[in-house]
Amino acid sequence: MAKLHLSKAWDETRAALARDGKLYGAIALALLALPATIFGTMAPEILLGGTPANQNLQLVFLFVLLLNAIGRIAISGLALRAASVGEAISHGLKRLMPVVGAFLLYVVPIALVLVPFLPRVMAAPESPPPDALLASTLILAVAFVVGVRLVLLLVPVAAAEAAGPIGLLKRSWQLTRGNWWRLTAFLTAFFLASILASRALGYAVGGVLLVAAGPIKAMSLSSLILAAVLALAGAAFTTVFSIMLARIYAQLAGPAHADVSVPSSGT
Repeated sequence: MAKLHLSKAWDETRAALARDGKLYGAIALALLALPATIFGTMAPEILLGGTPANQNLQLVFLFVLLLNAIGRIAISGLALRAASVGEAISHGLKRLMPVVGAFLLYVVPIALVLVPFLPRVMAAPESPPPDALLASTLILAVAFVVGVRLVLLLVPVAAAEAAGPIGLLKRSWQLTRGNWWRLTAFLTAFFLASILASRALGYAVGGVLLVAAGPIKAMSLSSLILAAVLALAGAAFTTVFSIMLARIYAQLAGPAHADVSVPSSGT
């Protein structure tokens, strides 16, 4: 059982960005920022925490999520081994289905267990049935605890190792043993920072756009600008998060992955 040092992973992340930021940036723009900008322009209500008014956009949203997953795998791969941007994206595409399969193996049983309880809570959010609320809360709490072990390192494991969905889950469980608290602290701090920054940026830019460019509605200039700003910020956070997880994986996987360099050119 390896002990995780978050400060070391952070230092390696900063070094990787300083050395090869253009490579990471190319992937982030193509697979993270651009799809999110297009989707946000089509469904601007999601930019400030709403849900898409047009249900037909759900397939588009699914496509955006898949591109995001490919981008995260590609970024993780670049943080672990030498490759060009094209090779990293190709590898991300090849490893997409094992990641999706592993994620479904984790999330589908949780969804099935929640079926008798969560709909009752959502049907009356202001005064939910106490038994359904308690059961849903406990199930989600257990899902989070287990998820840190099973899912948090799923992407870097998939980027580095040629395992199928079940193998990815087993490997993630093995690597995270003894480090749950450190990983949870990292995950909580990172996502609180990203959510707060995103919300603050969204409301600030959105307020300016309302005055300068009119209402933020689908396919308008204001929705395009707001979507682009938030997409770029989100892509930056996701890139840093993915590199950090890759360097965490490198620590926990052992010396063979501890000192991997990335080429300074090659798109």
